[in-house]
Amino acid sequence: MFPHQDRIDGITIQARQFQEAGHFDADNIQKKQEALVVRYEALREPMAARKQKLSDSLRLQQLFRDVEDEETWIREKEPIASSTNRGINPQISGLIGGCMEASFTTGFPDLWGS
Repeated sequence: MFPHQDRIDGITIQARQFQEAGHFDADNIQKKQEALVVRYEALREPMAARKQKLSDSLRLQQLFRDVEDEETWIREKEPIASSTNRGINPQISGLIGGCMEASFTTGFPDLWGS
C-alpha cells in the first residue's frame, strides 16, 4: 500500500458525501478531489521506482560491508597461512594445519556454502 492512500480515500469519501448532501460548493469540492487523486496517482510510478532504487542501494551497501568483513578476515589470517614456521614436531604441525583448515572453513559459512 502506498503512503497516505487512506487519507486520499477519506477525502474521496468526504467529497462524495458532500455531493450527496447537496453541499452548495459540491462541484468545486469534487473537482479539487479529482485533481488531488490525479496528482497522487501520478506519483505512484516515481515512488515505486524510488523504492526499488533504495532497496537496490541497501543491498549494494550490505554487499560492500560483507566484502569488507571478508577482506579483514583474510588479512587477519594471511600471516598465519604464509608462515613457514610450522614446528619440528609432526603432531604439532598437524594440529596447526587442522586449526588452520577449520578456521578457513568456518570463517564465513554463508560464503563457503556451509
